[in-house]
Amino acid sequence: MKKSKYIQTKKMEGDTAQATNLTIDFTGWTLDDALNYCIKPAVIEWQVKARKMVGDIPKGATYIPTKVGGSNVLTIEQQFSMLTPEQKVAMIEALTAKVGIE
Repeated sequence: MKKSKYIQTKKMEGDTAQATNLTIDFTGWTLDDALNYCIKPAVIEWQVKARKMVGDIPKGATYIPTKVGGSNVLTIEQQFSMLTPEQKVAMIEALTAKVGIE
């Protein structure tokens, strides 16, 4: 499979962008090949977010990458399910304190 896309590329900041019709050739790739290729930038995106987290980097995590040209809107349940047990306890304590529940 081949996928073409028009892109704009600058050699240096401030230069005029050059339009290119770039074709990426996935001929011979299996679904597993494509997923492994896609996982690399998702891992880097997660690592960037993990470095900004308050507290320790979790030992286990789930990351839902944003679709190209879109955005992810997660339910509160989905967001909560991605927290570590320690983060869940801290959030519950903070929320209960905020509403005055002991």
